[in-house]
Amino acid sequence: MSLTRTGDVKLMQELNRSIILDTIRKEEPLSRSDIAKRLSISPTTVATAVKELIKNGFVIEGGEGHSSGGRKPILLRFNPNGKHIIAVSITNSDLSVGIMNLAAETLYKKHYEAPRFFGQRVIEVVKDAIKETLDQPGTPKEDCLGIAIIAPGIVDANSGEILYNAQLDLHNVNIVSIVREEFQIETWLDNDVNALMLAEKEFGDYKTFRNIVYVKLTDGVGAGAYLNNRIFRGHNGGAGEFGHISVDKSGMRCECGNNGCLESYISWSAIAGRIELALQRGRKSILRDLMNTEDKLSPVLFKKGVEERDPLCIEVAEDVGSYLTSGLVNIIHLYNPEVVILGGEVIDHNAFLLKYTKEQLYKKTMRVLSQDLKVVPSSLGEDYELIGCVAVLFQDFFRIGEFSR
Repeated sequence: MSLTRTGDVKLMQELNRSIILDTIRKEEPLSRSDIAKRLSISPTTVATAVKELIKNGFVIEGGEGHSSGGRKPILLRFNPNGKHIIAVSITNSDLSVGIMNLAAETLYKKHYEAPRFFGQRVIEVVKDAIKETLDQPGTPKEDCLGIAIIAPGIVDANSGEILYNAQLDLHNVNIVSIVREEFQIETWLDNDVNALMLAEKEFGDYKTFRNIVYVKLTDGVGAGAYLNNRIFRGHNGGAGEFGHISVDKSGMRCECGNNGCLESYISWSAIAGRIELALQRGRKSILRDLMNTEDKLSPVLFKKGVEERDPLCIEVAEDVGSYLTSGLVNIIHLYNPEVVILGGEVIDHNAFLLKYTKEQLYKKTMRVLSQDLKVVPSSLGEDYELIGCVAVLFQDFFRIGEFSR
């Protein structure tokens, strides 16, 4: 939102409400006078905004504050259950949809396996899943603050378009307009890794850092850069296509048209393909027994194999760590982050892969850039993608000035 219309009274009232709500959310419990002092605005402005926030269910009164004399002030608290958010996480192979409260806690979620998940089929699955979610009891549509969608690939968060995703066969699709028109609910969109990075800043363990790189390893590979307390999006939302850094000019042909892209070596599909080929060629591995009890090879089974020190799994994990390190060294030398967060199903809870990558990274990065560098796992937990959706909505709803849209 542009702030050039500062003379517009309605706009100023909206901004005041947003700032006051964010202050209550982060520093509760507060009295009205506490808020006026903290924000250096008039008590009348605070009283008017708080009245509206209580009316709309964002804030509740509860308890009394300290008084040195006279009437004790009524304390205000954020009401995380006053509204809810529909969270939609699109990946290159499936979909997760949830209902989240304003504390980014999951009230409902459902995972959708989607055969032939590309092109128009993606849009239809998304719409059907949102409709089913809106029909859940106890979460009336009028209390829905909005729908937040995250997706891999190059997206324009301002226009609401998925500009390019080769695996999903989506090109210049304005999914925000489609969903908003279908359900008559305000809708947001952002790149999945940018969303996770915002969520780590908003809800995770890395709130205090100003320069962060987040790398996600799943069925695709992506990165997000948060530099000097702002998302770095690039010219048209294409910053962070980490998976398409070329690490071998004579390597495998990638769907993007280039050769030797990093994604072709460290994405889950690449890892699974390599393991399955080795097994087909007669390589001994504990995975044979594990796959007899499970329907198919999965990141969970791969991690079990690594934990059991299975030679094939260790060999693959070390190769993944080496390729990942090659890409990360470039990013660190370009951006000089304070923290590199590694997340996604390939590396989550994979202590060996994380440790190996860290060791290689510290060896191969310039000492002046690595001596204070932290390489850490995601802190968001199981529902990290749905939490990322909440962060996307929050960056706009709370008018957080440091975020770039």
